[in-house]
Amino acid sequence: MPILKGGHLKTDQGAKGVMQLISIEQIEEHIDTESLSDLLDLIGEVCSLKSDHVNYSWQDSRLAKKWSRISYRLITFKTGGL
Repeated sequence: MPILKGGHLKTDQGAKGVMQLISIEQIEEHIDTESLSDLLDLIGEVCSLKSDHVNYSWQDSRLAKKWSRISYRLITFKTGGL
């Protein structure tokens, strides 16, 4: 699970359990090369997967609905071309 720590985003890198750090600069670079909208869509997709996981694994429909709402808001957020 990603964790923001010391200016880096720490993420799990696959089945081997190797951790990879994503710096704030790398996130900024992604925004510069792709778009802010693309990054928000990606995060929105993660939230959607989280919603599905919570609903399936924990049968917590209220929490799953919260994740789903966040996903929708991120995916539909208008960045004005950024």
